[in-house]
Amino acid sequence: MEETPEVDPTEDPEVAAAIKIPAKTKASEGELDIAVYELEDEDEFDEELAFIIFCFFEDLHRTQEFINDLWRKDKAKECDLRTAAVTTNAAFDLVRYKHSSNLKAPCVLFLPLLPISYKFPIFTPITKVITPPNATTTASKLHYTSIFLAALSATTIAAPSQGPPHDNKLQVTLNGPHTSPAKRTFPEFPRTAQRPSPNGPFNSVELHVGKSVRNPASHCQILDTAGKPIVLQRGPNTDITFADGDKGKWTFRDQSSKVSQIICDPSFRQLSAGSGSEILVQLSNQGSELGIQAAFTEVQRQEKAVNPGPFTAVEVMVGPLVRKQDYRCQVVDKGGRAIVATRGANRDTTFSDVGKGEWTFEKESEVSKVVCDPAFKAAPAASG
Repeated sequence: MEETPEVDPTEDPEVAAAIKIPAKTKASEGELDIAVYELEDEDEFDEELAFIIFCFFEDLHRTQEFINDLWRKDKAKECDLRTAAVTTNAAFDLVRYKHSSNLKAPCVLFLPLLPISYKFPIFTPITKVITPPNATTTASKLHYTSIFLAALSATTIAAPSQGPPHDNKLQVTLNGPHTSPAKRTFPEFPRTAQRPSPNGPFNSVELHVGKSVRNPASHCQILDTAGKPIVLQRGPNTDITFADGDKGKWTFRDQSSKVSQIICDPSFRQLSAGSGSEILVQLSNQGSELGIQAAFTEVQRQEKAVNPGPFTAVEVMVGPLVRKQDYRCQVVDKGGRAIVATRGANRDTTFSDVGKGEWTFEKESEVSKVVCDPAFKAAPAASG
């Protein structure tokens, strides 16, 4: 912001004449200049005029505080830019009007002789920065501070508004039967994660998308204390992300849960119909660039014959809507034996997902079928 230079009003010849500044004198050689100012005779002092000037400055300082507070609210997103700008413009017009009316009064003081920017430098840089071009407002007569601030408040209310303070935000509210609600506000961009306080347990969540948000289909997600997405339901929809859609709250599908994080991400999308509830088993052989995939459901044991390969690796991918996230599957070779595979330090004949990637066969093998069963448990294979 451009600084306004300090102006000494006594440098103006008209001002100097008006306040009767005597010539500077020196007490002795080498001493500082001494200026002596004299007040006008008491008989010439106009009390009514003095009160008018006092009220003018009082109004001015109160107005300055009002406008400063308005722009602080704009910075804190508690007031929109248009309202702040129009109200500030109205303040300038009201001050200019009163200053102009003072110029018409018979005044022996120096106040009317100075341009308004000399006496009130705070307004000069603000005018350059935020006064809307070609803006017009109705000037109101300024006599007392209460009247002046009331006029400004009316301008604030009447100014075109862009909506409530969070109209360009996403607001997530978590609710539980025995827990106080937890509310968090998020920007539309970029991806943002916050911890709720309190953290639950909760059994429902609701998203409110502000009217100024560019993507009304914005989605958020909540994670449990293990860092896994909580599955939610609303009507016929089951998902691990949730939107607004003016359809109310989403309920936790399985049970009340504590929430470790709330994440809002512009890349989140609704799961497509039928996706997310499947268990996919992928067999691959990088050497021959061969790969196949078989889909299973979690309801009961299922067996599927597949292309024999040969293959060197298997990966189990459990959909986010599957209740049993540690669901396990098994690969059977041509001789009817369970194939042994390793992943890290684990060596097993049944394979899970848990987000850790593929299992590698101890040797390249032909496959007869894949079996997935909710009853499968980890079955470490003996080495040898």
